[in-house]
Amino acid sequence: MFPDLQLILAGTATLLLGLTIGWCAPILLRRAGRTAKTRQIDDPVGSERAGIGASEQPDGQQQVGRLIPTRAQEMLDAKHRVGTNGDSKAPESTRTTDRASGSIGDVSPSSRRQRNSTTHFDSALAPIQPKGSTGQVKTLLANTLHDVLESKYRLESELSEAAQKIERQAAQLKAAEREARIDVLTLLPNRRAFDEQLQVVHSLFERHGVMYSLVLFDLDRFKAFNDTHGHAAGDSVMQTVGKILQTQWRASDRAFRYGGEEFVLVCQATDARGALIVAERICRRIEASVVCVEGKELKVTTSAGVAQIQAGMSTRWLLEQADMALYIAKQEGRNRAYAPQVDDEPIAQPSAGAVV
Repeated sequence: MFPDLQLILAGTATLLLGLTIGWCAPILLRRAGRTAKTRQIDDPVGSERAGIGASEQPDGQQQVGRLIPTRAQEMLDAKHRVGTNGDSKAPESTRTTDRASGSIGDVSPSSRRQRNSTTHFDSALAPIQPKGSTGQVKTLLANTLHDVLESKYRLESELSEAAQKIERQAAQLKAAEREARIDVLTLLPNRRAFDEQLQVVHSLFERHGVMYSLVLFDLDRFKAFNDTHGHAAGDSVMQTVGKILQTQWRASDRAFRYGGEEFVLVCQATDARGALIVAERICRRIEASVVCVEGKELKVTTSAGVAQIQAGMSTRWLLEQADMALYIAKQEGRNRAYAPQVDDEPIAQPSAGAVV
């Protein structure tokens, strides 16, 4: 019974030993490979002495299977030779300094191989230590964090400055656009603004049928006025007319300087008769105004032509109709408004003493 039990225990121990070797072999192989690479980088000479060049190593399980018995046998042989020789001294040429312990002793080729192999397995089984101390790592992390934060603050500052610059440029652009649509002398919207507004009201007419009319004004004999009283007086007259047009319209109407001594009024939701009433009121207001230049009281008058939009009529055609009505008002005595779509004739007459 006991011999059988001993056989079973021996077989079990052999099986466990085989399983242990089979399980540890891959781990030892990976550690040996990493250590060999580290030793080759840090101490190329020591790696050559250990004889573990990558080109000389077998692959897979055979590497560990061959390496362990060979190195173990070398260690046993060296120990046996040291034990049998006792205190015998080696030749003077073989005495050298043990770099591992710092002592001087007998170093034979076999003992050198023993030490190299032992050092190799010790380093293979030892855990891999990270390079650099904890203080160095903390310093590196602190410096990196400082650089990142500094870059972040600098980028935020640059972005803030860029945003402020964009806002200033946008404000300047809006101001330039407003100035580009404003006549400097009369402070009325200019021809560019009129063209844009005309497209808006015409689109409303085409889409929703919202009626509108145009009133075209022209100062009477203004060239002769400038030649007689000078351009400074003429500018004063233009400014006065601009103020009148700014204050004499309804909320739905807009006045523009059309060019030269011409002005235009856009009357929204207004037919020709309603626009004619507005035009007559403005003509009377300009006639009653007085411009003082160098102690002189000067007066001017204006004529107006009215045109109402019709189905199928373009904006260009509408302007031509208003210009034709203005021409008729000039021909019929000036200082009056005329609308070809209205049956009633204009009744306004030039007042005595007015410059026409």
